Amino acid sequence: MPNDPYAISNATKKLVESVVRKHLRDYDVEPCKIAVIDDDDNSVGISVGICYRTAGLPISPKQTLALLTDLRTQLVKSGDYRMPFVEHYYAADQKIEGIRRAC
Repeated sequence: MPNDPYAISNATKKLVESVVRKHLRDYDVEPCKIAVIDDDDNSVGISVGICYRTAGLPISPKQTLALLTDLRTQLVKSGDYRMPFVEHYYAADQKIEGIRRAC
């Protein structure tokens, strides 16, 4: 755990970006926000916003879950025990596997 739980080192940012790019390499994405947050149980977590610049292949919820699982694993391996929270900012016409839109 970092000395200051409200700080994010450059090494942690690079780790997060690496995991995001590994899991979403088929999409035009970038981590657009990496910030420290207080979660609902008053613990300190890491919020990761992922921006999908353009719609690409349909994305699978299994893929985004694997991303979150690997992100947590890699953070713990690096000694950072803060829980990651991932927000996806999809392009308007991004397709998601298994999701049908009513309109």
